[in-house]
Amino acid sequence: MNSYSLQAQAYLLQGKVSLLRMNLGDARLYLTKAQQIAEPHGLQLLAYQISSEHDKLLEQFNEWEDLKRRKATISERIDLASLDETIDRIQEKKQIDIPELINEDPLVLLIITEGGALMFSYPFTEEWKSNNDIFGNFLSAFTSFSNEFFSRELDRARFGEFTVLMKSVSNFIICYVFKGQSYQAQQKLSRFAEKLQENDPIRKILDVYYNTGQVIETKDFPFLEVFIKEIFLS
Repeated sequence: MNSYSLQAQAYLLQGKVSLLRMNLGDARLYLTKAQQIAEPHGLQLLAYQISSEHDKLLEQFNEWEDLKRRKATISERIDLASLDETIDRIQEKKQIDIPELINEDPLVLLIITEGGALMFSYPFTEEWKSNNDIFGNFLSAFTSFSNEFFSRELDRARFGEFTVLMKSVSNFIICYVFKGQSYQAQQKLSRFAEKLQENDPIRKILDVYYNTGQVIETKDFPFLEVFIKEIFLS
């Protein structure tokens, strides 16, 4: 219990075992728990590995569903889960590869209530600013899954080519939609959430708008845009 590295790797291994049992929901939950241990305790390489494993699972989601549908053999599941590599790393037979970190392409930042209502949105691209259909379809899809995210405390999801990272703060959830790797994106989202909690004026604004059911407009709070650009774009 004094080794955060072993705790995180144990959750990672539990996630892999859940995959072998074809329980994808539990697998994602264990990977989230592993990330929540590794990240705050400075285990950066391990945190990167866990984040990559989670991204890989989401990318292979249809493959896992296909294995589940046709009741694939255990050897097929072990191969897709890369179980041997995970065990080798736990036994220190294999080092964690030093990652090539690539910045993600930010698309939109959202703040949503527990009920799935939109409180704030900040599009990073013209496509998301001008295309109401994309934005509306995404919000509709997210709302339909929001109960699972809140109840199981999952930290990410995938909608087509988009990855969504989620962070709970008080009575709402911050969602960061992007394309690319999740590791650095997750660090930015955590930094943003911490800043919101530390900044009394912004926290009070969020509480007021949450209680009144209003949508926050960036033009009314220009300092919020500066704050977002500093963290996600600089």
